[in-house]
Amino acid sequence: MCGIIGYTGNRNASGLLLNSLKRLEYRGYDSIGIAVVGEGLEILKDKGEVSEVSNALDFTSLEGKSGIGHTRWATHGAPTKENAHPLTDCSGKIAVVHNGIIENYSELKNELEKKGHKFKSETDTEVIAHILEDHSLKETLEMLRGSYAIVAIKEAEPGKLLFARNKSPLIIGLKDEENFIASDIPAFLKETNKVVILENGDYGYITENSYEIRNLKGSADRKVQEINWDAEAAEKEGYDYFALKEINEIPRTTEDTMKALEDLTPVAEEIRKYSRIMFTGCGTSYHAALYGKYLFNSIGIRTEAVIGSEFASVKIGKDDLVIAISQSGETADTLSAVEKAKQEGAKILSISNVLGSSLEREADFSIHTLAGPEIAVIATKTFSAQMLSLYLLYKMIKGESPETGLAKMQRTVLELEPEIRKIAEKIQEKENAYFIGRGLGYPLAMEGALKLKEISYMHAEGMPAGELKHGTLSLIEKGTPVIVPLLPKMYDKTISNMEEVRARGGLILALSWEGDEKVSNVASEVLRVPKTGNEEYPLLYILILQLLAYHVTVLRGLSPDKPRNLAKCVTVE
Repeated sequence: MCGIIGYTGNRNASGLLLNSLKRLEYRGYDSIGIAVVGEGLEILKDKGEVSEVSNALDFTSLEGKSGIGHTRWATHGAPTKENAHPLTDCSGKIAVVHNGIIENYSELKNELEKKGHKFKSETDTEVIAHILEDHSLKETLEMLRGSYAIVAIKEAEPGKLLFARNKSPLIIGLKDEENFIASDIPAFLKETNKVVILENGDYGYITENSYEIRNLKGSADRKVQEINWDAEAAEKEGYDYFALKEINEIPRTTEDTMKALEDLTPVAEEIRKYSRIMFTGCGTSYHAALYGKYLFNSIGIRTEAVIGSEFASVKIGKDDLVIAISQSGETADTLSAVEKAKQEGAKILSISNVLGSSLEREADFSIHTLAGPEIAVIATKTFSAQMLSLYLLYKMIKGESPETGLAKMQRTVLELEPEIRKIAEKIQEKENAYFIGRGLGYPLAMEGALKLKEISYMHAEGMPAGELKHGTLSLIEKGTPVIVPLLPKMYDKTISNMEEVRARGGLILALSWEGDEKVSNVASEVLRVPKTGNEEYPLLYILILQLLAYHVTVLRGLSPDKPRNLAKCVTVE
């Protein structure tokens, strides 16, 4: 939930750290700080976004060839200068950045205060710096309970960065005569694509020419991997926002994922072995899970979809398969669901976009999407890739070939952007919006509502179309936007629900296909995509819903990349 970067090498660290933090701002943006060791340990930090704080503080004035940086999404302690990372010990000669939650920080803080330690912040992180005053890194970790990605630097050892990881991602980046460590690969991708992905319980250090990894409980044999992401893919490339760039990348993502997943026969054969499939995910990934549930149910496979944070209440058996979906592969609630399922003897299939993620390592077998780096906090191309992966798996189980023209059709949908913007102009000042759908249209309605509310801050709800008459119709009045992704299956019933909205003066935006003329008699606005099959329409409609949310947000003068109070990777429960 926070961005971490560390560097040690032969160049001045501060500029490298600042540039890396700009690339990590999607992980947190309520405060920023940098610590560099040169002649001594120096720290600059403050609350605010990277751009405004870096304009006020001259980060590049810090001189030294090793340092750490942090961009924060507050989980413990308000966004203030005092709570901004890095945090130090009593002497000010040890600095720490941290992502995660130290669950026993209160008792640790009480013990440290009894010993004379003075605290300057409200954060749980600060206890780590104080413990490191008197203890080794291993001893410090043995005292901590909770989740953490930690990077620390000591004035006494200027070229050495200490690190530790438990349930929060941390990756080493390797380069000749300089090394990096970060919470996410885009932080240093412009410098190197050679990485070592750390696992739970790992700790150690990096210097400019070496690194050492140990583990609190077992082996620490970690392989060096080469990441095939293009560094330029993590840049805006002329777009105003990453969100718009990433929506426009969906056709390419579709082509890459379809090529990579041409043969899912082993996974399809594995799925046939189980009496029940349980999908789980959080947020957008849960909506992908719902899409998978509807697909698999339609061919007679017994399936359920459960939100990751609610999975603890579900009964799991050893004959069940859990399909866990997470863009980052580090979502805490999803990982907890997987842990419970494994304890009960279930097998795990993971779908994620990050090679070597915690979810992928915990799974018995995996599907890796090829969406590439996604910087905007909202999931766009990664959601499309998740749905596509489930669609391809569904087709493989049925013994059918997938629609080969999907990417071409998606490019056609992108050409609707001027029309979508005009519709956004009509609804951007509204207070409420409702998204309704049936069958595969229901998870799409849920996702459309989520996208709109998380970046535009307009109140939006997604629901099954049939639920309108069970309460929500009382909220429909003249001009209330109601967005409807239509599908051939249950078409007439959905049209009937649209008639109910129309009778109350609602502003109906229908998503339909070329040749569907009946919808024009009911909807206020219609956006049409190329005609295809029932299961393929969600893979086209999603671009419209994402572009609608994007344009409403921009028209409201807000950033679609960095919605308030939200972070890209939710690594705490």
